[in-house]
Amino acid sequence: MSFLVRKAKQLDVSDLAKAWYDMSLEIWRKHKCPIYKPKPKEEFVKAASEIFSRKLRSNKYLIFVAIENGTLAGFVVARVDHYVPSVFVQEKLIYVEKLFVAKRARRKGVGSVLMEKILSEAKKKHVRIVYLSTEIDDRNLAFYGKLGFERYQYKLMKMIK
Repeated sequence: MSFLVRKAKQLDVSDLAKAWYDMSLEIWRKHKCPIYKPKPKEEFVKAASEIFSRKLRSNKYLIFVAIENGTLAGFVVARVDHYVPSVFVQEKLIYVEKLFVAKRARRKGVGSVLMEKILSEAKKKHVRIVYLSTEIDDRNLAFYGKLGFERYQYKLMKMIK
């Protein structure tokens, strides 16, 4: 498989928003978790397009896309941030907000290449910490483990009815 990875552009916004919708729908179908249930597609894509457009204009975000045969095969969104572990130390970090790979492009290296772009940017920016949240399952742990990520904390969630 050959694909091109590049920085996202404003012309990618619609495709990014549609892919985010697909990702949200997939998560919701898997877990049936009410907070993941996407709004109607048109409403979701409109709101998501505004979010992506705003993030692309900001210097706090790194957004890369993988393009295969002229179509979006995947994307990664990361935020450059600061972490304050104590009053005396402020550490620059990158938080990976979203990683999406289209079903047709999975298990072909797209996700790894997108994540390597983020790790490369971290080195360029002299960032020592890259972190993310993911579902705890063997597949995700193996994927991120190959990239050098380690378990750090657990996030817990309770739905209030």
